[in-house]
Amino acid sequence: MTLSTDPAAWVRRVAAALLPDTHAIGGEVARQIGARMPEIAAFGASETVLTTCRANTSGIFDYLSRGVPLETFTPTEEVITLTRLLVKQGLTGNFVFRAYPIGIQYLIEIWADAVRDHGPPGPIAVDVVKTGASYMMAWLDLITARLSEEHRRELERLARERSLSLVEAVRRVIDDPPTEAEAASHRLGYPLKGRHVAMILREPPQGAGPPTPVEAIVQDWGEALRAEHSLIVRVDARTSWCWLSLRPGPPRPWRPRQSGIVAGIGRPATGIAGFASSHRDAADALRVAERILPPGDTVVSFETASMAALCAAEPARLSAFIGDELGPLAGTGAAARRGRETLAAFYAANCNFRSAAAALGLHHNTIRYRLEQIEAQLGHPVGERRLQTELALHLFALFGASLSA
Repeated sequence: MTLSTDPAAWVRRVAAALLPDTHAIGGEVARQIGARMPEIAAFGASETVLTTCRANTSGIFDYLSRGVPLETFTPTEEVITLTRLLVKQGLTGNFVFRAYPIGIQYLIEIWADAVRDHGPPGPIAVDVVKTGASYMMAWLDLITARLSEEHRRELERLARERSLSLVEAVRRVIDDPPTEAEAASHRLGYPLKGRHVAMILREPPQGAGPPTPVEAIVQDWGEALRAEHSLIVRVDARTSWCWLSLRPGPPRPWRPRQSGIVAGIGRPATGIAGFASSHRDAADALRVAERILPPGDTVVSFETASMAALCAAEPARLSAFIGDELGPLAGTGAAARRGRETLAAFYAANCNFRSAAAALGLHHNTIRYRLEQIEAQLGHPVGERRLQTELALHLFALFGASLSA
């Protein structure tokens, strides 16, 4: 075909005629977008949008002038970098879906005028306009899809950066509490002067069933405790550190709902030092919660497991202590379980046979007989080493299943 009857050739010619003016055209595209999207100026992103428009305008007309198939199109590194910059400046993903169509609409108008000035006469000009407009619309679909994905990845990257930065800021407060609460509170976005309760939540391994989202759990607990503020810091794929800032007055009684997580809860404490100490309590309580079997929905507070927390740091020594103190009573059979229940009830009744018998629904002589058997198994009277024996019973009640697993 000759140039006069080949729309594709005319497309290349018209695009080549526009190439020297892409800088100015890109500026006008940016002005059109800015007029319809005032948030660009509010976010201080006008210069970035201008640079992006010029880069995209130059790219479109360059591709058209060379007849480059759209299948080979990829956003330039400059456009990708500018998209990342827009994310940092606070513009949402919706920006891509709104701004790019505005720009393409204006470029199609520019294209139609350019075909009139530089294109062929007669009906073929319509084909040239359509070809160029179709190319730009297809380009719009590609660029919005690819840059939207880039926008999403950049948001995720920035979220990870902010999360890592927040974790580091929290660690500094815990490890070396600052003297200036206001500045530290500003960095964390959480008031440090008040009264806090810390929690550490650990989700089940992947594939063990979807737990309730951590944010929903903390919100639920915050409502139960009448908390004013909350702070959630994800420290790894399964673990979140959380704090609730409590209102003045004693918290009301509450019972954690089923959530599919394991959690340790610290004691309420005040100020920056309390922020750190409650977290340490929660870490100790979590260590206890994770040793309780079967695993799953287990929430342990430091107030109810403080002694166990102190004893559970070294599992091997914990097992040895329980075995040494309880002997055969540390077994898993029915007789061992009955012996532990009898001895625990006897100690709880302050060593009163009749009270222990009443608690268990047995005759007091039955209790006497069982205790004689227990003493034979322990190798000493039940009144001796009571502190150690009671502690061993308490620890076995918490960890017995895990010790025998």
